[in-house]
Amino acid sequence: MPNHIILLSGQISSEKSTLSKGLAEKYNINVFKTRDVLKEKLSGNMNINRTTLQEGGEVLDRKTNGKWVLDEMNIWGTNNKIQKGAIVDS
Repeated sequence: MPNHIILLSGQISSEKSTLSKGLAEKYNINVFKTRDVLKEKLSGNMNINRTTLQEGGEVLDRKTNGKWVLDEMNIWGTNNKIQKGAIVDS
């Protein structure tokens, strides 16, 4: 698990990904994208778009009491040996 975590959250198209990319480059840290996790979890759904990703995230929030992001980030951090820090692009 990273020592420092920056969490970016906001409305669709609010430039979170642009900001996370800039911060990652400036501070040389990795970006964890919840979008990528949702795409993987919804891979059986042929129509993956912003709406299905939003709905999928809401379903996971209800099922896990909102813990799915932390659980997936722990797996990602361990698999990628992330120690310095990470940005969560949510």
